[in-house]
Amino acid sequence: MKNKVSRFERKWVYSNNDHLILVNALIRSNLFFCKQYPNRKVNSIYFDDINYSSIVENLDGVSKKKKIRVRWYGERNKLVNPILEIKSKKGFETKKETYQINELNELKFNDYKNLELIKNIVNLKNKTKNII
Repeated sequence: MKNKVSRFERKWVYSNNDHLILVNALIRSNLFFCKQYPNRKVNSIYFDDINYSSIVENLDGVSKKKKIRVRWYGERNKLVNPILEIKSKKGFETKKETYQINELNELKFNDYKNLELIKNIVNLKNKTKNII
């Protein structure tokens, strides 16, 4: 299953230690923040290429970049309904493609050979560059 989502993201630097000012400003804003999901544990494995392009782009503040991760919710040591997410960003526009990875469902995460399997399957699904 493939899903594509586009949205605009803006980030601001918060340097004031008085978090109540920030919380009150967000409550009074017209952004209509509300809780969308129940409390849950989010697990992610981030991938990069041999040149560490993703982390370098992030640290350098590059406005056009790509991030690849596998994400699942709940138990940390076992992938349950894992999703491959490929996020690309160009300026303020962010696009995210998601794919179910049924081959990895219920896989134990704490075994080295399973890490290799995860990497190989992600490389098969991600056609743009090889990750390490």
